[in-house]
Amino acid sequence: MSQLDTPEQATPTAHPLSRAVIIAVLAASAMVGGLAISTQSYWIDEALSLIVAMAPNPAEAWKFAQAVSGSTLQMPLYQVYLYGWHKFFGGGEWTMRASNLPWFVLGQLAFLLLLRNRSRLALLGCLLAAVCPILWVYLDETRPYIMQYAAACWLTAALLRLTANPPASPLDGATIDQTPHPLLPKSVLAVLAAATVVMLASSLLGVIWAGAFVLAFAILVVPGRSTRPAKQPALWLAGIVTLVLFLGFAAYYIFTWQAAARGQFRGGLSLLSIPFIAYEFLGFAGFGPGKLQLRADPVGSLWSSAPALLPLAAILAALGLLALRQIRPRAWNKVAVTAWALALGLPTLAIFAAMFLFDHRALPRHFIPALPALLLILAALLQQTFRQKSVFWRSIALLLPILWIASAFNLRWLPLHAKDDYRTASKLAAAALAANQEVWWAADSAAAYVYLTPVALEEVPGRAWAMQAPSWNNIRFKFPPRVIFISKPDIYDPQSAVARYASENGFVPARKLQAFTIFTRKGEELPAVQP
Repeated sequence: MSQLDTPEQATPTAHPLSRAVIIAVLAASAMVGGLAISTQSYWIDEALSLIVAMAPNPAEAWKFAQAVSGSTLQMPLYQVYLYGWHKFFGGGEWTMRASNLPWFVLGQLAFLLLLRNRSRLALLGCLLAAVCPILWVYLDETRPYIMQYAAACWLTAALLRLTANPPASPLDGATIDQTPHPLLPKSVLAVLAAATVVMLASSLLGVIWAGAFVLAFAILVVPGRSTRPAKQPALWLAGIVTLVLFLGFAAYYIFTWQAAARGQFRGGLSLLSIPFIAYEFLGFAGFGPGKLQLRADPVGSLWSSAPALLPLAAILAALGLLALRQIRPRAWNKVAVTAWALALGLPTLAIFAAMFLFDHRALPRHFIPALPALLLILAALLQQTFRQKSVFWRSIALLLPILWIASAFNLRWLPLHAKDDYRTASKLAAAALAANQEVWWAADSAAAYVYLTPVALEEVPGRAWAMQAPSWNNIRFKFPPRVIFISKPDIYDPQSAVARYASENGFVPARKLQAFTIFTRKGEELPAVQP
């Protein structure tokens, strides 16, 4: 197959997936996705999205988006989608996170339709997506990462079909078709255009990823000698529309850049970000330390978890060796390799360049649009292992999804991987305020607001004082509190001013929650609240 045509036009390598199989896989994917979603407390980033979604009308939502600023302002499509979801389905934690399920199912549908005639690859790709630990993490967050993943699934699967020649696939090292690619069908162009728009509108980084995929498609389908002149206007129209949308969203992101940067916490440059991205993408997170331990001591906590990480590391190393055995550079099509390098390499270089130039920390979520490609590479390698006669290789094929689902289960249910418990902390703060106790809140103000705790960014009677990295001189002579909440001191108390105040004024830890330490004066107790 030298083009991205309909399944009926392709020469199948196996029995194409039937409609019943596709429906069954989608239904199973929705159920697994629902299992990944929890009712745990919203945490910091989720709260920023929820403040906008909870607004009573679009005008107020825009004001709230400007007020919270940060990256939330630069997720226009996702915030519009989440606002509509909240108005239609209501607000609980599971309900709002379930807004990710339609996007996850759409991502699975991309594999099942565009790779329909490579049924084993499509099904293995869907299986790995369903048990992928990092996808379980993002399914359980009200953030745009599953939206971006779904768009990337369509773009990645389409790019694979354009650069692959059945019965073989470039992912298993086979020769790629050398013939020019004729024009894409209009229906497929429309789907890819929609996926590109979703990626563009999902976030600022989405512009970079969408632009890279568009360049990759352009070098494959740009009109050449084999393209009939009568069909060239469709390509030109698609190109012009894409360019207009790209420039439009780029202008929006530039317009909102200053306001977005105002509320954004910068983690700072860290070369540890690079191995951490691989650590999460490859599914190790569920076998390692919790994020709070990683923040405090990344190297030491990982070293202590090494025995639990070794089985998955061994499986992935074996698959890596198999991949090296399958590589045949002489069989590669230079145009196809260039297309993949543009689609995946260009955004990666841009993100790491920004890390060094703007002192931003690169995080796994920034690379979510590359995840479908990784899943398909691993799926192709699992195909190869199943073809081996050795029991060892077939065991490898079975162990990877088993270890991934175990890692995903750990992330979902083990207490050390739980989300920051803003729900309980906010209830305790609200109860203390109701008892006429002064409260200092060295934690995220947006999360407190979402849980209806009265907060203010300065001292206001009857409200918790939401401190933002205060200095010692800012707080030493303030009206004394009765209860102090401290969360993630590296963000909210980096100078240890609040901790010093608590130590010097007779405060003792009264309760610990996930990511929280709550202090009261010695001999005093916190109000009782329901968890």
